[in-house]
Amino acid sequence: MPRPYKAWRFCVDADVTSMKIVPGGKYVVASIREGTNRYSLVLLMMDHSSMPAYPVAKVATPSKAYKLEAKYMRYETEMGIIISYVRREPKRTSDREAGCVSPPRALTLLLTFFTTG
Repeated sequence: MPRPYKAWRFCVDADVTSMKIVPGGKYVVASIREGTNRYSLVLLMMDHSSMPAYPVAKVATPSKAYKLEAKYMRYETEMGIIISYVRREPKRTSDREAGCVSPPRALTLLLTFFTTG
């Protein structure tokens, strides 16, 4: 079995449901669950000077994120990290009408980083 080149252990104070490393390995996107029904996406910087997994951005999601993807991409005129995911709706109409999942809303998250100096 191959040995890992480098391994990190870090705390995000929540249950991590899935993770995706952004190409280049500097950032990690994690889908987390806080409590029973609160889900979020967190962008972590892996080589920050103060801690190994520094949280850079966090956005709440209406449900659990499935098929998480992250990559560098141009949005209009700016380069940034684009994050996409799939969310699932309840199968039964009664669950949908009971308000188990919030109504769909547009989610746009663009993170742009500039070098200093």
